[in-house]
Amino acid sequence: MDATVAIMVAATVQAGMSIMQGNAQAASLKGRALMTLSRSRSDIIRSRAEALKHKKAANDALEKMNRTLATVTAYGGQGLDPFQGSVGTIATNIMKKGYSDYGAKKDSAAIEKENQAIIKYTAEFQAASYRKAASRARAAGYMKAVMSLASGYASASTLGTPASTPTPTPTSTVNTVGPWPY
Repeated sequence: MDATVAIMVAATVQAGMSIMQGNAQAASLKGRALMTLSRSRSDIIRSRAEALKHKKAANDALEKMNRTLATVTAYGGQGLDPFQGSVGTIATNIMKKGYSDYGAKKDSAAIEKENQAIIKYTAEFQAASYRKAASRARAAGYMKAVMSLASGYASASTLGTPASTPTPTPTSTVNTVGPWPY
């Protein structure tokens, strides 16, 4: 096999490997993008479950407050005015605590809802970044392949050419010193 052909075959194989490497790296990055989106869906579902727990806890706080107020009102039904004296004070404190617990649990549920949006948009941004990197990896593989072929062609084209030797410059026999021939 001629050395020129061998160089071009090696350059072609190297170019093919560069393309395969770029495509493999692109596939890996696309897989990461899919994993990121999948993981975010799982995190969003987990966050929704937490939000539901907080909403249930808020409703439980209201129920507890209603039961306690019913008990205080029952004591007030024994001839005491529930909104005056100690029974009224107890009922007011129960409502403060109940509404405070309810508000805290509702706020926690709202925070979880915002957290879901953050998870979603962060994952979408990361996935888009991975997809862009995949595109660039594929392009880099093709560019490396072109460079391998060009390098191989350049090496093959210099093979077989004689070494560059300076070409002699013609010498003149004309007298350039002056008008005298001697």
